[in-house]
Amino acid sequence: MGWLYQAWLPGYLELERHMSIPKTGWVASIPFACGVIGSVGGGWVADRLAAMGVSPVNSVKYPAVVGLMGMASFTLVAALIPSTFWAVVAISVALGFNGIAGGMCWALASVIAPRHCTASLGSIQNCGGYIGGALAPMITGFIVQDTGSFVPALLFSAGLGFVCGLIYLFMVPNRPIDVTAFGTKPALA
Repeated sequence: MGWLYQAWLPGYLELERHMSIPKTGWVASIPFACGVIGSVGGGWVADRLAAMGVSPVNSVKYPAVVGLMGMASFTLVAALIPSTFWAVVAISVALGFNGIAGGMCWALASVIAPRHCTASLGSIQNCGGYIGGALAPMITGFIVQDTGSFVPALLFSAGLGFVCGLIYLFMVPNRPIDVTAFGTKPALA
């Protein structure tokens, strides 16, 4: 979902919300500032959860899930609300949640992977992100061209965000990955 906004937010504001190009530039910067706040806030929440005794994995997994679900929820609101002002507010909140999810996904790689596999897991995660980054602008463009509206693209993106949140919630284990379960031994340091 973050890639959709990175690639299409100015176009969305101009085409769907009928903003002038100069106004679009200023308004489009607001949601990304909220993303920065979300990233820092997500790290703060993860640290507080860990200090309260939540496991290192769950202290970053839970905010990641909340970030994905929040981003999806507010993208849904942005798609359906008629007011441009409230749509920008919803997108700003969505990108705040995107900041939480993004930061926590990177932190998750460092707490869930065995020490000798952290870079590999981060690389796999990065590869998946860039596949999404390549597909999001293209799929969004096809949907907007076909329907004449960003609403279906935002709805598709919100649905995908909910699915991703559920995948993180149910498929990411609540403990670090044990490589010995796969019959391999970690390399000696």
